[in-house]
Amino acid sequence: MSFRTLMAIAAEYDLELDQMDAVNAFVNCPLEEEEVVFMRMPPGFQKPGKVLRLRKALYGLRRSPLLWQQHLTDSLEELGFKKVPQEPCVMMKGAVTVFFYVDDIIWAYRKEDEGLAKEAIQRLEERYKMSFLGNLNGF
Repeated sequence: MSFRTLMAIAAEYDLELDQMDAVNAFVNCPLEEEEVVFMRMPPGFQKPGKVLRLRKALYGLRRSPLLWQQHLTDSLEELGFKKVPQEPCVMMKGAVTVFFYVDDIIWAYRKEDEGLAKEAIQRLEERYKMSFLGNLNGF
């Protein structure tokens, strides 16, 4: 489902739209034990012949967006959301839809389902540092 499709559905059914941003999303994702990634130490901390082994995903690491998507999907499933077939970035719980693109998250819901949406938002904010941006006004 594209963003435009979601907006068309929201307009047709008069859905409420809220927006969130996951702050430093990628660093929430541990790297798998068998995935070994090394990096040079930052300036001022370098030691000759020494490197750092990453334990968490970082911005710039090729796998970071996929790891975050999997991590967020797992968290939403724990909150009772179900995957939408053929749409890896859309999940639903009842009439509440979550659309995410990298670290940007949009919640679409009917006014009468606001309690369910707000509860899910609150529980997600307990797991991750999030910036709640209120009503969708740009994406």
